[in-house]
Formats: sequence, structure tokens, C-alpha cells
Amino acid sequence: MIISLKSKLSDDIKSLYEEPYGADVTIQVGEGSASKIFRAHRLILCARSPYFSRELSCDKDAQDASEEKSSFAMIIEQIQPLIFEILLQYVYLNWFICLLVVQKRNPYFSQIYVHGNY
Repeated sequence: MIISLKSKLSDDIKSLYEEPYGADVTIQVGEGSASKIFRAHRLILCARSPYFSRELSCDKDAQDASEEKSSFAMIIEQIQPLIFEILLQYVYLNWFICLLVVQKRNPYFSQIYVHGNY
């Protein structure tokens, strides 16, 4: 008997994205009334993104265990919430809305490309 664990793991991570149970990072994205707050999991962000690994001090050599935080807050003003949501979907689910990328004339395309370093 062979059991596929990969699909179960993917489903579990998807459920963490959809309902951020145990989220320990709060990220305010955008400016003013157009801003939006996202909840995420530090370990997933750090494992999947060099940007978040740096920003959240995920390097185990760089942070003393006695200084371990239980929650983190970030503000990212230079990106629109919709674009950040697409990037967050990529981080958690390894996919993003291809329609926006295919249509290079779409104004969101350049933002996805520019903010791809997340």
C-alpha cells in the first residue's frame, strides 16, 4: 500500500493559508485606507522567501534563542495588497494567478515582476 503524503501536506499548508491558525506574523500592506492586514506563519515565510528570512531574522545563527519572539509585525507600504496577496499565495501554495502575468499590458504585471524579490 502506498500513501501519498505530498498531497496531504499541500492540503494542510493550503488550509494554513486560508485560515491562518497559529499565525505569528502580522503584515500591514499598502498605504492609508487602501492598506490590508495579512496574517502568516514565520516558519513558512522564512523557508520560502529570502526576503522574509532576512526581515524576520530567521537565520538561526543571527538570533539568540533567549531573544526568540512569539509574534512579529511588519509594514510594507510600497506594494498594493492585491499584489502582496498573489505573492503570499505563491509562498504558501507555489502558484499564482497566471492571467495577470500573461497579460503583460496589465498594470499589475510590472508590480508582480518588481516585487518578485519577496
